[in-house]
Amino acid sequence: MSGTKVVATARYRGMGASLDDQRKLEIIDELVGIMGGVDRTIITQNLSGLTFAPAPCTPEQIQYHFAAAMGGPTTGAADGAGTDKVYTNTMPTTANATLASYTLETGDDKEAEYATYGVCKQIVLEGKAGESVKMSATWLARGVTFLSGGFTSVALPAVSELPTSNGKFYLDAIGGTIGTTQITNQILGFKITYDFMVIPKPTMDGSLDWSFAVLTDYKVTGEVTFENDTAVLRSAGAKADFVSQTAKLMQIKLLGGSVTTPGTTYSQKQVLINAPIKWLDPPPLSDLNGNDTVVMKFQSRYNSTAGNAGSVIVVNELASLT
Repeated sequence: MSGTKVVATARYRGMGASLDDQRKLEIIDELVGIMGGVDRTIITQNLSGLTFAPAPCTPEQIQYHFAAAMGGPTTGAADGAGTDKVYTNTMPTTANATLASYTLETGDDKEAEYATYGVCKQIVLEGKAGESVKMSATWLARGVTFLSGGFTSVALPAVSELPTSNGKFYLDAIGGTIGTTQITNQILGFKITYDFMVIPKPTMDGSLDWSFAVLTDYKVTGEVTFENDTAVLRSAGAKADFVSQTAKLMQIKLLGGSVTTPGTTYSQKQVLINAPIKWLDPPPLSDLNGNDTVVMKFQSRYNSTAGNAGSVIVVNELASLT
């Protein structure tokens, strides 16, 4: 049941900080003849937050964020007879999502704390050629509680990183097939931000903890750093698509190591970012080590021609998120 404390079954291999106690404190002012007032206060709502600082993105752990942000799957689909498992996170369009929620444990060697009903409200993926792809996220949860007995003993999970330079970038016509036309030797990096309007709902239910959380909307934005070459030029590239407001199908394919037994569709661990996009205002030329570059910003929304709002596909070898 959402909001019920459960024993930890997984460890996050990244730079998660400690829980941030965000209880709502109401300071009550009154005129009772005492200078400076009386220390009359009340806690009106139990809240907390947790920020996961940028760390190498891994197919084994990024799925926790998507499951807690948009109700992505917590069980992988089989890929034929392969050992790989496929988690397909489809951006919601007409139906709302049921979010997965988690118990969060943080702290240090002096004290451990926990919060229940952890859900995710922002995910950021960023890659720079020559570095690993980084993931970060922001979560919210119910109030922070002392964790008696300390942390649950959980083994470190095996994870695999995604070098940005192993990735591939595709742009196709909005009515075409995504992942067909690769842009080669021109993409220097990318950043994509998923903002989820996950709203905690306090109700008159006998508790200061909020009762449930709902996803009311989301926003997908990002940027791509181009070498100032054919794919971005005003004559026939991304700048021209901005002028004509031509939508494109974008795929960012982030590739990791091979799976033990290749499946029908996939042979490598990976994260596939699929999005119908439109480019936003093109900036002046930038400079990178004396070389001209262009950082093009974009927005992704539902496109009627494509018939979808995009997806994020995660391929790993985990049967489920435990």
